[in-house]
Amino acid sequence: MTERTETVERPSSQRERPSAGGDAALTRRQGLFQSRAWKNYLRNRFGVLGAFMIGVLLIITLAAPLVTGYEPSATDAYNLVKPPSSEHWLGTDAIGRDMWSRVVYGGRISLLVGALGVMLQTVIGTIMGAISGFFGGWVDNVIQRLVEVMQVFPDFMMLLIMVSLLGPSLVNLFIAIALLNWHGVCRLIRGQILTVREEDYILAARSIGVDNRRIIVRHILPNLSGIILVSMVTSIGGFILLEASLSFVGLGVQPPTPSWGNLIFQANNLVVLQIRPWLWIPPGLAVILCVLGFNFIGDALRDVFDPLRQQ
Repeated sequence: MTERTETVERPSSQRERPSAGGDAALTRRQGLFQSRAWKNYLRNRFGVLGAFMIGVLLIITLAAPLVTGYEPSATDAYNLVKPPSSEHWLGTDAIGRDMWSRVVYGGRISLLVGALGVMLQTVIGTIMGAISGFFGGWVDNVIQRLVEVMQVFPDFMMLLIMVSLLGPSLVNLFIAIALLNWHGVCRLIRGQILTVREEDYILAARSIGVDNRRIIVRHILPNLSGIILVSMVTSIGGFILLEASLSFVGLGVQPPTPSWGNLIFQANNLVVLQIRPWLWIPPGLAVILCVLGFNFIGDALRDVFDPLRQQ
Protein backbone atom coordinates (compact mmCIF):
# COMPACT_ATOMS: atom_id res chain seq x y z
CA MET A 1 0.00 0.00 0.00
CA THR A 2 2.84 2.37 0.85
CA GLU A 3 4.57 1.82 -2.48
CA ARG A 4 1.30 2.29 -4.41
CA THR A 5 0.57 5.55 -2.57
CA GLU A 6 4.03 6.89 -3.29
CA THR A 7 3.69 5.99 -6.94
CA VAL A 8 0.30 7.67 -7.40
CA GLU A 9 0.98 10.78 -5.32
CA ARG A 10 4.01 12.07 -7.16
CA PRO A 11 5.01 15.70 -6.69
CA SER A 12 3.08 18.12 -8.84
CA SER A 13 6.30 19.31 -10.47
CA GLN A 14 6.86 15.77 -11.81
CA ARG A 15 3.25 15.34 -12.96
CA GLU A 16 3.12 18.64 -14.82
CA ARG A 17 6.53 18.43 -16.43
CA PRO A 18 6.15 17.58 -20.15
CA SER A 19 7.79 14.43 -21.32
CA ALA A 20 11.34 14.90 -22.49
CA GLY A 21 11.71 15.20 -26.21
CA GLY A 22 8.01 16.09 -26.75
CA ASP A 23 8.80 18.90 -29.15
CA ALA A 24 11.31 16.71 -30.92
CA ALA A 25 8.71 13.97 -31.30
CA LEU A 26 6.24 16.46 -32.76
CA THR A 27 8.89 17.69 -35.19
CA ARG A 28 9.66 14.09 -36.19
CA ARG A 29 5.96 13.41 -36.82
CA GLN A 30 5.66 16.55 -38.95
CA GLY A 31 8.77 15.58 -40.89
CA LEU A 32 7.37 12.08 -41.35
CA PHE A 33 4.13 13.49 -42.74
CA GLN A 34 6.02 15.79 -45.10
CA SER A 35 8.18 12.94 -46.33
CA ARG A 36 5.10 10.77 -46.86
CA ALA A 37 3.33 13.58 -48.70
CA TRP A 38 6.36 14.07 -50.93
CA LYS A 39 6.60 10.33 -51.60
CA ASN A 40 2.87 10.20 -52.39
CA TYR A 41 3.36 12.99 -54.90
CA LEU A 42 6.36 11.29 -56.53
CA ARG A 43 4.35 8.07 -56.88
CA ASN A 44 1.89 9.95 -59.07
CA ARG A 45 3.42 9.75 -62.54
CA PHE A 46 1.08 12.33 -64.00
CA GLY A 47 1.90 14.71 -61.15
CA VAL A 48 5.63 14.37 -61.87
CA LEU A 49 4.96 14.80 -65.59
CA GLY A 50 2.88 17.91 -64.91
CA ALA A 51 5.59 19.42 -62.71
CA PHE A 52 8.17 18.74 -65.43
CA MET A 53 5.98 20.33 -68.13
CA ILE A 54 5.27 23.47 -66.09
CA GLY A 55 8.90 23.68 -64.97
CA VAL A 56 10.13 23.62 -68.58
CA LEU A 57 7.57 26.24 -69.64
CA LEU A 58 8.50 28.51 -66.72
CA ILE A 59 12.22 28.22 -67.39
CA ILE A 60 11.80 29.00 -71.09
CA THR A 61 9.48 31.96 -70.55
CA LEU A 62 11.51 33.47 -67.70
CA ALA A 63 14.72 33.07 -69.70
CA ALA A 64 13.12 34.51 -72.85
CA PRO A 65 15.97 36.94 -73.68
CA LEU A 66 18.46 34.07 -73.48
CA VAL A 67 16.55 31.53 -75.60
CA THR A 68 15.30 33.88 -78.32
CA GLY A 69 17.37 35.75 -80.84
CA TYR A 70 14.80 38.37 -81.82
CA GLU A 71 12.60 40.92 -80.15
CA PRO A 72 8.95 39.81 -80.22
CA SER A 73 7.82 43.01 -81.95
CA ALA A 74 10.77 43.37 -84.34
CA THR A 75 9.71 43.20 -88.00
CA ASP A 76 11.66 41.99 -91.01
CA ALA A 77 10.38 43.02 -94.44
CA TYR A 78 12.62 40.43 -96.12
CA ASN A 79 11.14 37.50 -94.21
CA LEU A 80 7.37 37.78 -94.40
CA VAL A 81 5.31 34.65 -93.67
CA LYS A 82 8.31 32.34 -93.82
CA PRO A 83 7.91 28.71 -92.71
CA PRO A 84 10.11 27.29 -89.92
CA SER A 85 13.81 27.29 -90.71
CA SER A 86 17.18 27.27 -88.97
CA GLU A 87 17.02 31.07 -88.77
CA HIS A 88 13.42 31.28 -87.55
CA TRP A 89 12.58 28.10 -85.66
CA LEU A 90 8.82 28.60 -85.83
CA GLY A 91 8.74 30.77 -88.94
CA THR A 92 7.56 34.37 -89.19
CA ASP A 93 4.18 36.08 -89.36
CA ALA A 94 2.67 38.43 -91.95
CA ILE A 95 4.93 41.35 -91.00
CA GLY A 96 8.11 39.35 -90.45
CA ARG A 97 8.06 38.91 -86.67
CA ASP A 98 9.79 35.81 -85.31
CA MET A 99 7.12 33.39 -84.06
CA TRP A 100 9.41 31.58 -81.60
CA SER A 101 10.11 34.86 -79.81
CA ARG A 102 6.44 35.78 -79.79
CA VAL A 103 5.38 32.39 -78.40
CA VAL A 104 8.00 32.54 -75.62
CA TYR A 105 7.26 36.13 -74.64
CA GLY A 106 3.54 35.45 -75.01
CA GLY A 107 3.89 32.70 -72.42
CA ARG A 108 5.03 35.30 -69.89
CA ILE A 109 1.81 37.26 -70.36
CA SER A 110 -0.50 34.24 -70.29
CA LEU A 111 1.12 32.78 -67.18
CA LEU A 112 1.11 36.18 -65.50
CA VAL A 113 -2.61 36.61 -66.16
CA GLY A 114 -3.27 33.12 -64.82
CA ALA A 115 -1.20 33.58 -61.66
CA LEU A 116 -2.43 37.08 -60.74
CA GLY A 117 -6.04 36.21 -61.56
CA VAL A 118 -5.94 33.10 -59.39
CA MET A 119 -4.38 35.00 -56.48
CA LEU A 120 -7.06 37.68 -56.58
CA GLN A 121 -9.83 35.12 -57.00
CA THR A 122 -8.53 33.07 -54.07
CA VAL A 123 -8.27 36.09 -51.76
CA ILE A 124 -11.82 37.24 -52.53
CA GLY A 125 -13.32 33.74 -52.44
CA THR A 126 -11.52 32.76 -49.24
CA ILE A 127 -12.61 35.91 -47.39
CA MET A 128 -16.23 35.62 -48.52
CA GLY A 129 -16.36 31.87 -47.86
CA ALA A 130 -14.81 32.22 -44.41
CA ILE A 131 -17.29 34.94 -43.40
CA SER A 132 -20.22 32.99 -44.82
CA GLY A 133 -19.34 29.66 -43.24
CA PHE A 134 -18.16 30.91 -39.85
CA PHE A 135 -20.86 33.42 -38.98
CA GLY A 136 -23.83 31.79 -40.73
CA GLY A 137 -27.27 33.33 -40.28
CA TRP A 138 -28.29 36.26 -42.44
CA VAL A 139 -24.67 36.89 -43.46
CA ASP A 140 -24.46 33.39 -44.92
CA ASN A 141 -27.83 33.81 -46.66
CA VAL A 142 -26.82 37.09 -48.32
CA ILE A 143 -23.48 35.78 -49.57
CA GLN A 144 -24.93 32.50 -50.83
CA ARG A 145 -27.76 34.26 -52.68
CA LEU A 146 -25.11 36.44 -54.37
CA VAL A 147 -23.17 33.30 -55.30
CA GLU A 148 -26.30 31.71 -56.76
CA VAL A 149 -27.06 34.82 -58.82
CA MET A 150 -23.51 34.77 -60.23
CA GLN A 151 -23.84 31.10 -61.13
CA VAL A 152 -27.03 31.69 -63.11
CA PHE A 153 -25.32 33.72 -65.85
CA PRO A 154 -22.83 32.13 -68.27
CA ASP A 155 -19.33 32.98 -67.11
CA PHE A 156 -17.90 33.69 -70.54
CA MET A 157 -20.80 35.92 -71.55
CA MET A 158 -20.50 37.96 -68.36
CA LEU A 159 -16.76 38.13 -68.89
CA LEU A 160 -17.23 39.52 -72.38
CA ILE A 161 -19.60 42.19 -71.04
CA MET A 162 -17.32 43.16 -68.15
CA VAL A 163 -14.17 43.40 -70.28
CA SER A 164 -16.10 45.43 -72.85
CA LEU A 165 -17.14 47.88 -70.12
CA LEU A 166 -13.73 48.10 -68.48
CA GLY A 167 -11.81 48.11 -71.74
CA PRO A 168 -9.40 45.48 -73.08
CA SER A 169 -6.14 45.64 -71.14
CA LEU A 170 -3.94 43.28 -69.17
CA VAL A 171 -4.95 44.64 -65.75
CA ASN A 172 -8.66 44.75 -66.57
CA LEU A 173 -8.44 41.22 -67.90
CA PHE A 174 -7.28 39.47 -64.74
CA ILE A 175 -9.48 41.70 -62.54
CA ALA A 176 -12.55 40.78 -64.58
CA ILE A 177 -11.70 37.07 -64.55
CA ALA A 178 -11.15 37.08 -60.77
CA LEU A 179 -14.30 39.06 -59.94
CA LEU A 180 -16.47 36.71 -61.98
CA ASN A 181 -14.97 33.44 -60.72
CA TRP A 182 -14.49 33.86 -56.96
CA HIS A 183 -17.81 32.17 -56.15
CA GLY A 184 -16.37 28.68 -56.70
CA VAL A 185 -13.66 29.24 -54.09
CA CYS A 186 -16.25 30.82 -51.79
CA ARG A 187 -18.48 27.74 -51.80
CA LEU A 188 -15.50 25.43 -51.34
CA ILE A 189 -14.17 27.32 -48.30
CA ARG A 190 -17.65 27.74 -46.82
CA GLY A 191 -18.31 24.00 -47.02
CA GLN A 192 -15.03 23.18 -45.32
CA ILE A 193 -15.53 25.73 -42.55
CA LEU A 194 -19.02 24.38 -41.83
CA THR A 195 -17.40 21.03 -41.02
CA VAL A 196 -14.74 22.40 -38.65
CA ARG A 197 -16.32 25.38 -36.87
CA GLU A 198 -17.82 23.09 -34.19
CA GLU A 199 -14.61 21.14 -33.59
CA ASP A 200 -13.26 20.99 -30.04
CA TYR A 201 -10.27 23.24 -30.72
CA ILE A 202 -12.55 25.97 -32.12
CA LEU A 203 -14.90 25.70 -29.13
CA ALA A 204 -11.92 25.82 -26.79
CA ALA A 205 -10.60 28.96 -28.48
CA ARG A 206 -14.00 30.61 -28.14
CA SER A 207 -14.27 29.63 -24.49
CA ILE A 208 -11.07 31.47 -23.59
CA GLY A 209 -12.17 34.61 -25.39
CA VAL A 210 -10.25 34.42 -28.67
CA ASP A 211 -11.86 36.83 -31.14
CA ASN A 212 -13.48 35.53 -34.33
CA ARG A 213 -10.94 37.07 -36.69
CA ARG A 214 -8.06 35.35 -34.91
CA ILE A 215 -9.93 32.03 -34.87
CA ILE A 216 -10.48 32.21 -38.63
CA VAL A 217 -6.99 33.41 -39.54
CA ARG A 218 -4.90 31.44 -37.04
CA HIS A 219 -6.89 28.26 -36.46
CA ILE A 220 -9.24 27.51 -39.37
CA LEU A 221 -7.60 28.73 -42.58
CA PRO A 222 -4.18 27.11 -41.90
CA ASN A 223 -5.97 23.75 -41.71
CA LEU A 224 -7.49 24.45 -45.14
CA SER A 225 -4.22 25.42 -46.80
CA GLY A 226 -4.03 22.14 -48.73
CA ILE A 227 -7.50 22.58 -50.19
CA ILE A 228 -6.77 26.20 -51.08
CA LEU A 229 -3.51 25.22 -52.78
CA VAL A 230 -5.22 22.53 -54.87
CA SER A 231 -7.91 25.01 -55.89
CA MET A 232 -5.33 27.60 -56.93
CA VAL A 233 -3.24 25.21 -59.01
CA THR A 234 -6.20 23.72 -60.86
CA SER A 235 -7.66 27.18 -61.51
CA ILE A 236 -4.56 28.55 -63.24
CA GLY A 237 -5.17 26.39 -66.30
CA GLY A 238 -8.75 27.63 -66.53
CA PHE A 239 -7.60 31.25 -66.30
CA ILE A 240 -5.12 30.72 -69.13
CA LEU A 241 -7.91 29.24 -71.26
CA LEU A 242 -10.13 32.23 -70.50
CA GLU A 243 -7.34 34.61 -71.45
CA ALA A 244 -6.83 32.72 -74.69
CA SER A 245 -10.56 32.78 -75.42
CA LEU A 246 -10.89 36.51 -74.79
CA SER A 247 -7.76 37.31 -76.78
CA PHE A 248 -9.07 35.14 -79.62
CA VAL A 249 -12.16 37.35 -79.91
CA GLY A 250 -10.10 40.54 -79.58
CA LEU A 251 -10.98 41.50 -75.97
CA GLY A 252 -7.92 40.16 -74.20
CA VAL A 253 -4.29 41.21 -74.40
CA GLN A 254 -3.99 43.72 -77.22
CA PRO A 255 -1.36 43.58 -80.00
CA PRO A 256 1.50 44.17 -80.42
CA THR A 257 1.94 42.62 -76.95
CA PRO A 258 1.97 38.87 -77.61
CA SER A 259 0.00 36.31 -75.65
CA TRP A 260 -0.89 32.75 -76.53
CA GLY A 261 -4.48 33.81 -77.04
CA ASN A 262 -3.91 36.62 -79.54
CA LEU A 263 -1.35 34.46 -81.39
CA ILE A 264 -4.00 31.79 -81.88
CA PHE A 265 -6.31 34.58 -83.06
CA GLN A 266 -4.38 34.50 -86.35
CA ALA A 267 -6.09 31.19 -87.11
CA ASN A 268 -9.42 32.96 -87.72
CA ASN A 269 -8.20 33.44 -91.29
CA LEU A 270 -8.96 30.46 -93.53
CA VAL A 271 -5.70 30.87 -95.45
CA VAL A 272 -3.67 30.85 -92.24
CA LEU A 273 -5.65 27.92 -90.88
CA GLN A 274 -5.01 25.76 -93.94
CA ILE A 275 -1.58 26.65 -95.32
CA ARG A 276 0.26 28.49 -92.50
CA PRO A 277 -0.04 26.17 -89.49
CA TRP A 278 3.19 27.44 -87.92
CA LEU A 279 1.35 30.64 -86.99
CA TRP A 280 -1.23 29.00 -84.69
CA ILE A 281 -0.19 25.42 -83.85
CA PRO A 282 2.78 26.36 -81.55
CA PRO A 283 0.78 28.73 -79.29
CA GLY A 284 -2.11 26.27 -79.32
CA LEU A 285 0.18 23.45 -78.18
CA ALA A 286 1.65 25.72 -75.50
CA VAL A 287 -1.84 26.37 -74.09
CA ILE A 288 -2.68 22.66 -74.15
CA LEU A 289 0.56 21.63 -72.42
CA CYS A 290 0.23 24.37 -69.81
CA VAL A 291 -3.38 23.51 -68.92
CA LEU A 292 -2.62 19.78 -68.82
CA GLY A 293 0.44 20.39 -66.63
CA PHE A 294 -1.45 22.40 -64.03
CA ASN A 295 -4.32 19.88 -64.03
CA PHE A 296 -1.88 17.00 -63.50
CA ILE A 297 -0.24 18.87 -60.59
CA GLY A 298 -3.63 19.70 -59.08
CA ASP A 299 -4.82 16.08 -59.25
CA ALA A 300 -1.58 14.89 -57.66
CA LEU A 301 -1.81 17.45 -54.85
CA ARG A 302 -5.42 16.45 -54.24
CA ASP A 303 -4.24 12.87 -53.68
CA VAL A 304 -1.44 14.07 -51.39
CA PHE A 305 -3.80 16.05 -49.16
CA ASP A 306 -6.37 13.25 -49.07
CA PRO A 307 -6.27 11.88 -45.48
CA LEU A 308 -6.90 8.35 -46.72
CA ARG A 309 -3.65 8.50 -48.70
CA GLN A 310 -1.51 9.93 -45.90
CA GLN A 311 -1.46 6.72 -43.94
